[in-house]
Amino acid sequence: MEDKAPASAGVSLYSEGVKWTIGLSGAAVAGAFLHLDELNAQPTVARWLVAVAVGLFATSIVCGVNYLHWLMAADIDRTRKPEIGQELSDLHQSNVDDKEARRCVLEKRRDKHTKRLDRSYVVTPRWHVAYLVTFIVASLLSTVGLFGAIVRPRASHDDGQKGQGERVSGKCASNAS
Repeated sequence: MEDKAPASAGVSLYSEGVKWTIGLSGAAVAGAFLHLDELNAQPTVARWLVAVAVGLFATSIVCGVNYLHWLMAADIDRTRKPEIGQELSDLHQSNVDDKEARRCVLEKRRDKHTKRLDRSYVVTPRWHVAYLVTFIVASLLSTVGLFGAIVRPRASHDDGQKGQGERVSGKCASNAS
C-alpha cells in the first residue's frame, strides 16, 4: 500500500503551521478575556459576534490538537511498520526458542500500526479541514467585529456633535427671543 500522508519532513512542516494557528487562536481567545470590559460596552450584535468568534477559535484549537495527534501517530506508524517487518525477517532467519510467540507479538504490533495508519488516512483530513475552516471563519468574524468597533465610535461621535450643535443653537435661539 502506498503512503498517502506526508513523510516525516512534511509532518514537521505541517506541525509547525498547525502550532502557529493554534497559538494565534489561543491568543485571540486570551485577548477576548483580557478585554471583557471593553467588549461588554459594545452593542449586543458585536458581543455576539465576538462570542461566536471566540468559540470558533477555541474549536480551532481542539481540532488543531487532534490533527497534530493524528499526524504524529501516522508518522510513527509509517516508521514502525518497516521496522517490524525487518524484525520479522530477522526472526525468520534466527534459531530462537520462543520464535513462534515472538512472531505472534510482532504480527499483532504490525497489524495495530496498519489499522491505525489506515484510519489516519480517513480521520486526518477531517481534522485538518475542521481546524482550518473554524480558524478562517473565526478570523473573518473577528475582522468584521473589529471593523464594526472602529466604525461605531466614530459614527456615534459625529452624531453626538450634531446633536450638541442643534441643542446649542436651540438654546441660543430661545435665549435670543
